[in-house]
Amino acid sequence: MAQKAKTLNIADIFRFRKDLLWGKYYYGLIESGEIKDCLLFRNPYESKKIIEILSIDNKNQELVKDFTTDYAKKIRYFIQELNESTQVEDIEFITKCGFRRYNRNYCFKCSGTENSLKDHKQLNVFCREMNLEDVNFLVDLDQDCQIIDFRDALFKPKKFFKNHFEDILVFSSPIHSEEIYAYAYRPDPEIKDVFEFVLHPNRSNIIYECISAFNEKYVHFEKTASSFSFIINENQKSELDSLRDKHELEWVSQKLILEGCPKSKMPKANKAIVFKTASA
Repeated sequence: MAQKAKTLNIADIFRFRKDLLWGKYYYGLIESGEIKDCLLFRNPYESKKIIEILSIDNKNQELVKDFTTDYAKKIRYFIQELNESTQVEDIEFITKCGFRRYNRNYCFKCSGTENSLKDHKQLNVFCREMNLEDVNFLVDLDQDCQIIDFRDALFKPKKFFKNHFEDILVFSSPIHSEEIYAYAYRPDPEIKDVFEFVLHPNRSNIIYECISAFNEKYVHFEKTASSFSFIINENQKSELDSLRDKHELEWVSQKLILEGCPKSKMPKANKAIVFKTASA
């Protein structure tokens, strides 16, 4: 009997004893009434232009090909993030499927005793909760921080920022709080003490003050946790060696991408991102 690849509906999910997951979907390869391979995916950041592959059970290249072909008409990019140490075979497999690396993530551990505000005579970056007035600027900032080749769709839309207030903190001027330099968010809301810091390459030098300001708010002031982990990407590669000296590197991942539908003209930003020197 011929194989059939399809997105699983509710009946299929119960039939093949898959977990019913909120915001996540299955694409399966079915033969003779049995599922031969299955791919789990989602739309990250509540974006309808991107699909993130979360897992592939049996590494079937035909399944990945069928999946990306089926969704290519409406999806701009397919992405996957894989650990460089523990998922080497997965990286090799998805590369054979046509994906290529476009970035890396580095996760560091920060002890709550490190980088306290009392160690600084003057802190030029302030960490605060985001508010509704920040949304448009954060969308533009996020887009400007993406790899230029994929900036047309690989960014977080307004819906993401509006729906995740509790998972986002911004780094701003201590005097003019509306002047935002960078922001931090929980990539997985279920993992409370891991935040990804989003900075433009031109702002790499303030990463240390961002860490200190975040530590002061998250650990010393709010007392949410005694430590936290922060993720940066290759935008801050100029600071990686120094960060390794100061903090424990927990893991490194590769971010891989495959283009879907043809690229359209990149939309104009609502306002220009102007990078001022962070100073008191």
